Amino acid sequence: KGIGKIFTHPVLIQEDETSHEIDLRLQLLSFVPGKTNTRTISLGSAILEPNSSKELKLPASFTVLNLGARLKNKQLHADTYAKIAEQIIERGFAVLLTYGPGELELAKQTIARCPQAELAPPTSLQELAFIMSQAVFTVSCDTGPMHIGAATGKPILGIFVSTPPLRYGYTNGANRVIDARDGFKD
Repeated sequence: KGIGKIFTHPVLIQEDETSHEIDLRLQLLSFVPGKTNTRTISLGSAILEPNSSKELKLPASFTVLNLGARLKNKQLHADTYAKIAEQIIERGFAVLLTYGPGELELAKQTIARCPQAELAPPTSLQELAFIMSQAVFTVSCDTGPMHIGAATGKPILGIFVSTPPLRYGYTNGANRVIDARDGFKD
């Protein structure tokens, strides 16, 4: 109330249980003239350049398994991350475990349960994006790094422990989601 005068085109966002977060936000741009808005996301090539300040030694033909999440109800237990890593390794890929600043203990617990995986060094977000851009694919719970992985253009497998995958996940192209809100099913 009182600020309505600054708005030229109010937008009523149309939403249902299958609405994706990107589509909801794109509706806000419906009155902006010019290009048609799409769901395509990209970090751009400048972001995906290797950081010269840190020499990253990446395994050949590897996948990223991103551990943790800012919100504890979005992440898995170290045992589950280790089982996922083992399944990926059984399929012939090296696994590089990435983690955030507050998730080093979870990373250590996971590597203790799956010593065949490799622990990534601490990384900045730009370094994480570069690593994900070099991976065959990335597996991550619904967290910021999942969206970074999707924006690299490489396949992403999003695991949704507490949020709806249809709203926040990526299912275009080779991207997939697992709805684990009720646990994992065989």
